[in-house]
Amino acid sequence: MEILQAKVGQFSLGKAALVGLAKVGSEKLISMTPVGNSSYVSAAAKLAGSYGLGKMAGDKDSKLAEGGRILATAMAVDGVEDAWVALFKGIGAGVPVLGSGSSNNDSNSGIMVI
Repeated sequence: MEILQAKVGQFSLGKAALVGLAKVGSEKLISMTPVGNSSYVSAAAKLAGSYGLGKMAGDKDSKLAEGGRILATAMAVDGVEDAWVALFKGIGAGVPVLGSGSSNNDSNSGIMVI
């Protein structure tokens, strides 16, 4: 399908769809660990993971390396999203500094500093 080849930003629409799918899948898996979701801890873990995956994938021209770059991009987007959500959760109600946030953005998750 030709529409999947259309460029949207850095990627084709097809690759952007794969990044979105990888983000949903990795977010769900990581949220079930002590790292959680929507916290500064999960943001740091996802950004560190995306950096490592990106380094491992490098510029190699293989399907495995391309998959690594797609997953690294998805985790970077999710990590940045978690940082923003954690920041916005903290405005007016204290700043969450530790803890495992929840996938439903429960503002009572984690340890709060008031």
